[in-house]
Amino acid sequence: MMAKVVTPIAATVEHITAPKDGQYGPYQSVLFKTGQDEKIWKSFAPDSAELTQLQKGVRVQLIPAGERNGKPSHQIVLAGQQAKPQSAELDSEAKLQVATYVQQMSKLYAYCYEQAAFELAKFEPAEESVKCAASSLFIAAQRKFGL
Repeated sequence: MMAKVVTPIAATVEHITAPKDGQYGPYQSVLFKTGQDEKIWKSFAPDSAELTQLQKGVRVQLIPAGERNGKPSHQIVLAGQQAKPQSAELDSEAKLQVATYVQQMSKLYAYCYEQAAFELAKFEPAEESVKCAASSLFIAAQRKFGL
């Protein structure tokens, strides 16, 4: 039996939707367009690390990775970058950087949540609505300021 050759698909981010609530929780969809005008949609959790690297016009390679829920699945590699093998261990400096980043992002999310709750209070929103608004503000701030 011969090994299957996987050919990356060159694509460009065409559109990123606003966060939505779905059957499995909040998500955002990204539309990728290939050189042959093929459209490929992929959904992400709003706080996904991959999603923070994507914006309209970014060139990527979509690497076929089988199927998920009956639909083709892809790994995403930003154009010009090599896929990095996952390291099981982080050195102490890397752990400190991760911890510092997570702490900063937690503070940013808390601030976004406070602001969303304050601004939406007059509408007596459901808790889920405040969470969605906070997540949207958090993502927008990350994108605008490259966090």
